[in-house]
Amino acid sequence: MIASHLLPFLTWVVLSAVLSTAFVPSASRQRMASCSVKQNKPMTSTRMSPLYLTGGNGLFGGMFNKSPPPPVDDDPEKGVPIFSIKLSSIKIGGLRIALALHCIGQTNTPDKNTWMANKAEDGVVEMWYNPDQSAMFSITLSETDGGSIEVDRHGPRPSNVYQLQEGLQLHKLLDELEFLAFGNPEDAEEEIKDEDRLLRLEEEDAIDKARKKLPARGA
Repeated sequence: MIASHLLPFLTWVVLSAVLSTAFVPSASRQRMASCSVKQNKPMTSTRMSPLYLTGGNGLFGGMFNKSPPPPVDDDPEKGVPIFSIKLSSIKIGGLRIALALHCIGQTNTPDKNTWMANKAEDGVVEMWYNPDQSAMFSITLSETDGGSIEVDRHGPRPSNVYQLQEGLQLHKLLDELEFLAFGNPEDAEEEIKDEDRLLRLEEEDAIDKARKKLPARGA
């Protein structure tokens, strides 16, 4: 009789225990729930960020973003070579004076004060372009291995106008070097004796080769 009276009570206890186990999360399930909540948060992976997609080493970085330009080398002591003429002999002092005087004579071409001629402390002859001051060119003489004449451009961003005027000036400079090397072939009185020449070319066509490196000369 007691067992029959206790049976419903015992059944209720057992069912309550089973149901409570099913609906009250254990510690391990609580950890899984916590993980599920975290997984439902918006993705914040760097691979999905705009920085990854479009920048640097991202998946599409090279496709959408161009690499940054290399740093500009604006070292005033380092120029871009335009041409170099190898010599077999040079009278460096006289040639430097002759070229400095030539450059001074070109300062008002095509307009007044277009150029400023300067002889630097190291003997380099410089021609500064005044209108936009975007660049200059230098003439460097050397006695090493028979001698040489090097012309370099200085300035990180030479303007188009500068480059046009530079080309005209350098054609005139080559005319002057040609005269100093050979004299005037059309006038015997202006012919320069070998021992009096301020420079001698190692190759007879060296000036023509240098001229080919310049823009075509205007009419």
